[in-house]
Amino acid sequence: MTEPKLRLDRGKQFSECHGERTPDDPHYRVVHWQGGKMGGHVILLPFDAQDNLIEDDGKTEPFEGMGLDKNGNPVTVKYQPLYSPGMRRFLAAKTARVKAQEEQRAKTSAEDFGLEDEEGADEFSDSLGATPGGGVDLAAWLKGEQRYQPHQIRNAVRDKFHKNVSAQSIPQIVVDLVLDENVVDESALAPQFLKMLPPAENRASAG
Repeated sequence: MTEPKLRLDRGKQFSECHGERTPDDPHYRVVHWQGGKMGGHVILLPFDAQDNLIEDDGKTEPFEGMGLDKNGNPVTVKYQPLYSPGMRRFLAAKTARVKAQEEQRAKTSAEDFGLEDEEGADEFSDSLGATPGGGVDLAAWLKGEQRYQPHQIRNAVRDKFHKNVSAQSIPQIVVDLVLDENVVDESALAPQFLKMLPPAENRASAG
């Protein structure tokens, strides 16, 4: 599994970086700062205009480069490295946590939900083609005959039944497809999906 690419989370607090800089300045590409707490300290990481993490350049000592004085004239400036030891520790911990979450999510999907665990698949894609369902056979998936990426299942349900399922878990979608939409008979369900349905007596009392 490749290392996860960290991006700015616009759903959480972040700050902006302004000012005119020269290419020698380690902050030249920095547009946003975002991070968290580690060891009781707030640690921020740099992100560029496309919300991508600006990677560590490996510098550990102050260095000289071209800068600008208060009048905008070029001068030689001593810069500090973009990354501090604390930032490196924070980034390593965050990367490890994200990687572990992705591996667990992939493992759970592949083993329990009949989903693909295809390395390099675009899990954030929001388009499967012009035809409803994008070619996904929901009945075959529920029977355990086909495997798809999570986003393919959600997009297929959205397109075919005109439902917003972006916030629903796979078990919720299975229940909806079987009990509400009657995509397949309960007796035809693959074992991993059958166990996601509520007990029959609970369904009867609820109705």
